[in-house]
Amino acid sequence: MSRNRLKSVVARVDRVGGGCRIAGAAWGGPDAIERVDVQIDGQPWRSAALARRGDPHAWSLWTFEWTDATPGTHTVVSRATNSRGRIQPERSALISAREDNSQWPRKVAVAQGFRK
Repeated sequence: MSRNRLKSVVARVDRVGGGCRIAGAAWGGPDAIERVDVQIDGQPWRSAALARRGDPHAWSLWTFEWTDATPGTHTVVSRATNSRGRIQPERSALISAREDNSQWPRKVAVAQGFRK
């Protein structure tokens, strides 16, 4: 029997009004996703909104309203926490490439003049 590893991923970033909406999904295996946090450019983690809670063995969709987005290239990463309090590991804690469930940073380009 294999164990399911906690994971989350940033799936897309869209322009919404004067900011951006970051959207993704999180997986907790047999444990429900309790929360997802988003980090931008190494700044403090901020809470994302879960579409629904309490569904083990199902992907949980989440969104984060990035209201203070600025033009340029940014690194965006998400991390999931399950109902047991386990947190998705950082990339540096990778055990093996075969079982990679670590946080996966993505580069995002925000265009000049996107707030118009």
